[in-house]
Amino acid sequence: MGYGYSGVKEAAFLAFNEELNRGEWGRIDLTAYLAEDGSCNRPICEVPAVVTLKLWLGWGIGVLAKACATGNEVEGLEQAWDNKQRAFMARLTLAAIEGDAEAKKCAARVQASMTDGGGLAQINYSFDAEVDFGRKQVRLTQEPNLRADLTTLGLLPSIEEIRVATENLAPALGRAGSGDRKLAPSQHLAKALSSCVAAFNGVHVQLDWFVEAAVAEDESRRYEALLEPLDALLERSRTEPAATPAPVVPPAEEPPH
Repeated sequence: MGYGYSGVKEAAFLAFNEELNRGEWGRIDLTAYLAEDGSCNRPICEVPAVVTLKLWLGWGIGVLAKACATGNEVEGLEQAWDNKQRAFMARLTLAAIEGDAEAKKCAARVQASMTDGGGLAQINYSFDAEVDFGRKQVRLTQEPNLRADLTTLGLLPSIEEIRVATENLAPALGRAGSGDRKLAPSQHLAKALSSCVAAFNGVHVQLDWFVEAAVAEDESRRYEALLEPLDALLERSRTEPAATPAPVVPPAEEPPH
């Protein structure tokens, strides 16, 4: 059974962690049931039902939070890779402008071999393609003539910086050196979001059934109180306005020659 949690955004799920610390959810004390690493310290069949539900929600939110943090880390590593490419291109351009005749020839050969189109098109590649391009640049330094050009221009340290940035980015994308590929961040986030949605759906199903099966009125009211923030989360996701698409800007006209 689905309640619509697939329409809830990552940020809303993460913010729901605050709901677990207040109201009826906040009155469910997990202290006796948590190990040091945050996992349940006993068989789940020995844990009270409402504690299990709170643990389930916390687990789903935690998995999603970890995946989001990984995505943010990748963005930072990719920006570092872009910056190393910009620095390399700036030094190469300076050599082409200010160097002597031999340096200009070296710069032209390096620019043709180690950039995309003679510029920085590579920083607009997909993250995976950036890793491939960076590794290609490093391999090219093994060609004697090109290595001699890089040495003349003093650019071997720049290529080493690119190598380090590339090999920092690669494992964050799931590209292990052994050849075994882990999930890419986007896939990891999608899987985590799916797990979080499943947790919220599962808890909602259980609470609906608890309300129906409750013998005492105060018991039923307690389960209804636990459902209230879940229902509010769904309502917010339904009424939240969709993102306004960016306006289409027509291309500028070519100036007359």
